[in-house]
Amino acid sequence: MEKLVALPSSIGMLKGLVKLDVSWCPKLKMLPEEIGDLESLEELDASCTRISQPPSSIVQLNKLKSLSFSGQCLEDGVHFVFPQVNEGLRSLEILILSFCNLIDGGLPEDIGCLSSLKELHLNGNNFVHLPESITQLSDLETLYLPNCKRLPQLPEFSKQLCHDPIYQVMMAPTITHQQVSQPVTRNNK
Repeated sequence: MEKLVALPSSIGMLKGLVKLDVSWCPKLKMLPEEIGDLESLEELDASCTRISQPPSSIVQLNKLKSLSFSGQCLEDGVHFVFPQVNEGLRSLEILILSFCNLIDGGLPEDIGCLSSLKELHLNGNNFVHLPESITQLSDLETLYLPNCKRLPQLPEFSKQLCHDPIYQVMMAPTITHQQVSQPVTRNNK
């Protein structure tokens, strides 16, 4: 699949498609808007591609449980930008945006609308701040932040979330977690 440069817009006609894996397609720069028509899609892996901005229609995938854009092969000066959630992606449990060259503004301000999100992988990115709405992710169990060397601290999470015994933050040693109440499991994987 190394030679794949585009998906046809007709992919939206595959209404029964449950899993789409276009990972390791280093020439793939975009997904068609019709991707939002894949009403049965539960898993989308676009890791190690050149996609810098998923189509806004991706938030219409309300059965999607796992979404990965990890390890984008972006050119210098190109930053990954995730679209506004707009109360979509209602079933999303795992979002992997590790090593995507995310900077401030690359994560949607309304990321807190991802009400089913359990795992958020943001390791290896270049943002200084996380959107405040991230603290509204009430089902979040794990937040991965290793190698986010420019992130000085986390926003203040609710006491209920921080006292959940399965909640853990995996972060770089340079990040303070003074605003995150104990117990927080700290791992440097």
